[in-house]
Amino acid sequence: MIETTHVPDRPSWRCRDCQAPWPCDPARVDMIANMDRAARVIYLSFQMAEANEDQPHLSVEELFDRFLNWARVSRADSHTRSNESM
Repeated sequence: MIETTHVPDRPSWRCRDCQAPWPCDPARVDMIANMDRAARVIYLSFQMAEANEDQPHLSVEELFDRFLNWARVSRADSHTRSNESM
């Protein structure tokens, strides 16, 4: 994986670089480009469990949407969506 400055700052789970809720858009783009879908979902599942401990006020639905719902996209899907928006 390519080193990125868009990493989570615990316990806030905001990006250390852009301060957006992590995983922020740049982190997502990096993960899609550099991890296959299975690795990305496994990695983010662990991150979601950690975030759940740090942020117990967030619902499971919020955490799922933030950490996993987008992560199932494949590299081909992301390229197709990028090309369709042009």
